Amino acid sequence: MNQFKESLQSFKGLSFYNYDLDAIDFESLLLTKIIKHHMKLSDEKSYGLKISEFKSFLSSTSSYKSIAEKFISSYHLEIVENINIYIENLFNDHFNHLKENDFQDEDLRFTSGVLLISPE
Repeated sequence: MNQFKESLQSFKGLSFYNYDLDAIDFESLLLTKIIKHHMKLSDEKSYGLKISEFKSFLSSTSSYKSIAEKFISSYHLEIVENINIYIENLFNDHFNHLKENDFQDEDLRFTSGVLLISPE
């Protein structure tokens, strides 16, 4: 775990809307990467998503299953047993409440599972 925290030093100076640096976890890194991959966002200098990008993802996504399958295939993760179920469950656990309810941008401050870049 210390090695993971040390690798986050590259995040130093970044500001996230919904995470303190010490609270960033594997799930948020993974889901952010999957969403960026799905949306073909390739800015590797930005570890997070803009709020508008995340909202666009939520409004245009009907199936997390197909997104998970494409990511798994792209990174050859099929060898990891039940990885598709794990990723689908992460999406459902973190984002279903947002798809089911109207929300304001301010509500995203309390959303986990995705790194959102602080608005300027």
